[in-house]
Amino acid sequence: MFNDCKKLTEMGRVCFCALLVGAVLFCVVEDGWGADRSRSRRRRMRDRERAEQIEKVDEQTEEKAEVGEEESGEEKAADDEGSEKDREEALRKKREEMEAKRKAAREKAMQERAAVKDELKVGGVRPVRGLEAAEFRVYGYMPDYVKAFWPKVKMEYLTDVIFFKAGMNIEAEVSMGQGNVDFLKRMSRAAKGKGLKVHVAIGGWRTAEIQKKYVKVMTTLKLRRKLVREISLFVKKHRLDGFNLDWEYPDPGEQTKGYSEFLYELTMALKGGKKTVGTAVMQKIPMLLKRGFAQDAVMTMTYDFQPVNSPIDKVKESVNYWLSLMKKNGIKNAEEKLVMGVPFYGRDLKTWSKAKGYGTILKENPGISEDVDEVKGVAFTNIKSMRERVAWAIDKRLKGVMIWQLGQDAVGEKSLLKAIYKEIMMKKGLPDLNFDGMLTKGDLMMMRRNWLEETLGEEDVEKAWGMGDLNADGKVDGKDVGIVKKSWKDGGKALTVIVGNKSNG
Repeated sequence: MFNDCKKLTEMGRVCFCALLVGAVLFCVVEDGWGADRSRSRRRRMRDRERAEQIEKVDEQTEEKAEVGEEESGEEKAADDEGSEKDREEALRKKREEMEAKRKAAREKAMQERAAVKDELKVGGVRPVRGLEAAEFRVYGYMPDYVKAFWPKVKMEYLTDVIFFKAGMNIEAEVSMGQGNVDFLKRMSRAAKGKGLKVHVAIGGWRTAEIQKKYVKVMTTLKLRRKLVREISLFVKKHRLDGFNLDWEYPDPGEQTKGYSEFLYELTMALKGGKKTVGTAVMQKIPMLLKRGFAQDAVMTMTYDFQPVNSPIDKVKESVNYWLSLMKKNGIKNAEEKLVMGVPFYGRDLKTWSKAKGYGTILKENPGISEDVDEVKGVAFTNIKSMRERVAWAIDKRLKGVMIWQLGQDAVGEKSLLKAIYKEIMMKKGLPDLNFDGMLTKGDLMMMRRNWLEETLGEEDVEKAWGMGDLNADGKVDGKDVGIVKKSWKDGGKALTVIVGNKSNG
């Protein structure tokens, strides 16, 4: 037993010593860790202080650079308290000066924006179609054989579309195939949704068949009056705005007399329903007598002159011929009835009977300029010539222009239809600056973007006009907005404006 107790005592001493050694080691390690943590904290604090000092120095450097000061190394290292205060005071003054300049610039910009905003306020403005305000009509023929082109037509540039054609037989009965009826419905919905008038035409060139039935109907009183009733019912059924005749053409004497009587009777019959009548007339052929001029629109086919189709001198001769004839027949304000025809096609100079659409000519000859009017032996009306004759028609105070035919046009910026519209807008002084067919506040926004910018002025009137420099004085300003206000008088109706010190309207 004694030996067992001795062994237990020795084991106790060993355990105690082990515990003592462990405690000592733990304290040593703990002190090391604590020291490491303290050093880490001190290092982080030093790094933070150094970063703050660097940031402060950077800020001071930026401030000095902003005011244009460059300090020498001696100045940076100077400890003189008075010098430091002087530098701080200089910096403060520089900052105050810069802030004052910024404030003045902001105030000036705000004043300019306020001035623009005030100038752009136009009371009572409502969207209106540009051509309605211009009071110049643009009739476009749409033949049934080019129906696929209709979706490409910019209706905003038209006032009237004439669908060609309905049929007439020798018994004076009017008809239209189901395919054309369906297309007419679709076209009417789209066109009237854009504010256009829709018409249908019958007639055609004097083939043996055409001549036979037209001569019989127009020279027979009973058939003539039957045709008046037929057309009246047709217009009502298809909800048309008018009807057009294209008989090319009656001979002098009985045919001309009968045709004139028919046009008078049809005009009287449709007038009650506020429907219109129009007739295509040949270049210088006296195919109408006095009663035939009762209609609403006499459309001169000022094209198909041999050998170059539509030279401007022949166009003017034809228009003046019909004005003279109408005045001789006692028609007052003949210009208000006369419509000048324009072709969207060219003629072969060697084989006159061959024709080619304007759009086809451009596709076959890409890159030709707007003033080229003959290419590969085909003479046509280019953009420049088209605008010249439209300007002339406006100066003559004609009712408008008639296009044969829409399906022959080009698409995009080289479109003859767009060229016609542009010339009308500029000639009439109406500010459809984005040429979208409407006079809206969108045009004022075009001016706002170009406010006070320099333009080319009269060197390039159209470019200046497009920016909103409507008086071509070299800049877009309140004077131009004044022109817009005038042009939107009475909700956008036509007016007289001043452009380049010339009165247009």
